[in-house]
Order: sequence, then C-alpha cells, then structure tokens
Amino acid sequence: MKNIICLLITFITVHFTNGQDKSSKIYVEYAVNKGSINSTEYLIANTNNALYTTDFIEVKNDKTIDSEDGDDYRINPEIVKVNAMKYYSQLDSPYLYFVSQSKNTENTIVVVDSLPKLQWELSPNKTKEINTFTCFEAKTTFRGSKIVAFYTPEIPAGFGPFKFKGLPGLILEAYNEDSGLKYHWKAIKIISPFNQKLNLKFSEELYDSPLVTYRSIVEKFDNKLKQMDERMKARVSRGGSITLNKTERVSIEKIYEWEEK
Repeated sequence: MKNIICLLITFITVHFTNGQDKSSKIYVEYAVNKGSINSTEYLIANTNNALYTTDFIEVKNDKTIDSEDGDDYRINPEIVKVNAMKYYSQLDSPYLYFVSQSKNTENTIVVVDSLPKLQWELSPNKTKEINTFTCFEAKTTFRGSKIVAFYTPEIPAGFGPFKFKGLPGLILEAYNEDSGLKYHWKAIKIISPFNQKLNLKFSEELYDSPLVTYRSIVEKFDNKLKQMDERMKARVSRGGSITLNKTERVSIEKIYEWEEK
C-alpha cells in the first residue's frame, strides 16, 4: 500500500510539474551583433509560443560613396534605419507573424512569413557553458546561410533568437558561418520563470494594418532597388557605371524558397 501511495504522489508531482512547465514563461536578453551594429533583443516564450522583439535602430553612415576601380562608385545610404520588430511564432506551426514599426509608431506593417522547416544536425559531443547552462551544438542552413546554434535542454522551450526554433531546448547562442556580414546572438540574461502576464499569441485584432505576406514585401523591396539602380545609372556619364549596395543580399536571409524553384 505504501508503495502504491508513493507512486501516486510521484505521478501527481510529475504531472503537476509538467503542467507548470508548459504554462510558465522564460525571458531572455540577447546581445546582438550584425556587422558593425550592436543591439539588444528580447525573447519571451513558453514551450508552445514565443514573442521576440527588437528595438528601433538608427545608425549614421560616415562613408556614403565608396570609390571602386576606374569610374565605378558604390552608393551607400547616409542613414541606416531598422524598424522595431515583434515576431510571434508557434513551435508546431511554420507561420511566423511579425509587426514592423518605424520610429513613428503610426506606420505599422503586419506580415506573415511561411518559414522553411529547419533541418538541424545535432552534435551531442560539442558542448559549451553559457550562463551556467550546458549547451550543445547544432547546425542548419536557413535561407542561404549556414547557422551554428548552441541550445540547452535544461530549458525546454524550443525557441531562440530571430526566426530560429525547433531544437530540443532553448537556443542561447547563434551565429552564421558565411563570408560577408556576420550575425551573432548570445544570451546575456535569463529569467525563469518569468511571471509577467503577457499574451504570446498573435492576433490581427491588435493591429489596424492589413496582413500582408513576407514574399510580397521582399519582392516590392527588390523592385524598388532595381528602379533606383536604373535611375542612378541613367544619370551617370557615358563610360562610367554605378552599383547600389544591395543590403538585403548580405543579410542572413540571402535566398528565399520561391527563388529556389
């Protein structure tokens, strides 16, 4: 009888603990480096849903014109502005919803992105310690970039920075191995459990702007750059040439699924 009672208590305790894990939240601050831009980004998640946020960034570019060979020049933007972002994601859904807000919060864009399923290659023998947590290495390819991540099974929330998810634990560090612009995220602060009340699920009712697809945003941006390139080239004297700095192609999302077909 005593053994049966102990088993019942163990079952109830485990069941209750698992219930708490599914509903409780974690809060993570990531130190982020994207080329020469440093910032802090934030993740709040439970085992099923996540909200990832970034702040508005404005960086002045001191070198707007780079001289290249001969009469060729590269035009860089005088000021780089990066909108504040909110990313809503679910662990078992390919759809990620994000809200882009400029410094003037009246200008809001609400977007749905259909993410490719990440095929993670786990390396259980490659470990490192981050914030007292033992982390394991995993690698994948995401939209043309080779990604390395370190995750900890000690925190059973399969989310991480940016659009990365799907590992058997929280991602505490991630970076790309490609040549060109380097991206790096590393957790510098973790609060678990995080008890602040917050809705982690996306709802269109929260925003007045219409929902648009990420593909339409990317294609619109590509067309705008082509038009700018054509206008600038038309102003250059015969014998010279000009090249716009296409920043979207040096970002971590280099190739999209619809471009590979």
